[in-house]
Amino acid sequence: MKPVTTEQIIILKNVINGKYKDKDLRKLVFDIVHHMLFISNELLFDFSSEKEVSKALKEVMKSNKNVARRIVLHFWDQKFKKEHSNVSSVEIEKAFELHFETEKKFGETLLGLPVAFWKKYFNKLVQLIKESVEVNNRSVEESSLEQFISGSVRNLTTPVADNMENTKMPSSKDNEVVDGSGVSVQEDEVSKSMHDKQYQNQNKLITMVIEDNESLNRDNGMFKMQNESLEKDVENLKKDVEFLKKDNEILKHDNEFLKKDIELLKKKCLDIMNYFKQLSHPEVVHNLQTTLVEKTEEIEGIKELNIELGNCKCACHCEACKKCINKTQ
Repeated sequence: MKPVTTEQIIILKNVINGKYKDKDLRKLVFDIVHHMLFISNELLFDFSSEKEVSKALKEVMKSNKNVARRIVLHFWDQKFKKEHSNVSSVEIEKAFELHFETEKKFGETLLGLPVAFWKKYFNKLVQLIKESVEVNNRSVEESSLEQFISGSVRNLTTPVADNMENTKMPSSKDNEVVDGSGVSVQEDEVSKSMHDKQYQNQNKLITMVIEDNESLNRDNGMFKMQNESLEKDVENLKKDVEFLKKDNEILKHDNEFLKKDIELLKKKCLDIMNYFKQLSHPEVVHNLQTTLVEKTEEIEGIKELNIELGNCKCACHCEACKKCINKTQ
């Protein structure tokens, strides 16, 4: 991964500031695009010029699903999460994935939508979550339902031996009409009626099994999508951690350089203070004043220089004081 340069950050910020007038939108778009460019590495921009960056930004804001997802999660966390305290951001993200397939709205469109839209939009996502929970609850009972269905079909198609002894079979005396095969018409009608009921019950059970299988397939598809999304998030988090580790190392080096610079500045400040202290010494001041007076005639264009020399305060009467004009006696 190439290191992030200050020039790239400045170009990105200039492009975003030029595109969006609202201060909050500028910050939101910068945070999202910066993260996807330099941390999660989901985007790749050509930073050769602001024109190329502007072109790339326009494209991702109009067609990138991950940008749209991050914008949705931002508005959820900032404004609507409190209204649905029993719904987590993770659930909203999963619901977004499902809803996006039927209603595709990307970043540029989402940023311009009013509050009324967002309220209605998040109500839809919350409803999707509730429906998903109901489907999950049904799938928990799947094994029991299959056992019930298989048992019911078996009971409908196989005679129960324990009840055979107590079953009263119609005798020839009870049948008033007998067909040519020796089976009464009444027996034939009862047998046909039982067969029809068995057939109808079997059809109902088969229909239930088919519907439950279809529902289970839909649930499996949703769970697969959720799992893929989580795996992708884990990979992104790993990349974020690696980036932060490298960033931490860079900061450590920068900190060492700053410490050295501070020590150097302290030394320079001390040298400057010593220099000014030397300049303010009475002997140095006196020498400068004396030199100016003596060299006045040598300076071209200056005929007279009015400089009043102060009384010499040197108690030692050093060599430098011998030239004092107003020397203290």
